[in-house]
Amino acid sequence: MSALDTLLAQLDDTGNPRLVDPAAQSTLREGCALLREEPVLGGAPVRLFSCGERWLVEETSNQGEILLRAWPAREAAEDFIARRLDDYDRMWDG
Repeated sequence: MSALDTLLAQLDDTGNPRLVDPAAQSTLREGCALLREEPVLGGAPVRLFSCGERWLVEETSNQGEILLRAWPAREAAEDFIARRLDDYDRMWDG
């Protein structure tokens, strides 16, 4: 089983967050297509990857932990990103 297969096996397709180690970032970049990267004020960007028939969102917590979420449809992943960016906007705009 490849590193990418192992990583994908850890994720469900409901958008639940999964903590992953930093090596997962390299695995994603090597095995998946980066489709979108949204800057986040004061933090690491939110990234959308296409990985076969799955859509992965990568974000970093305030503690520097890398979180991955997976969905079976791009629309669901894009909706999550839109909601997350709205949350960040509200945090900074008060």
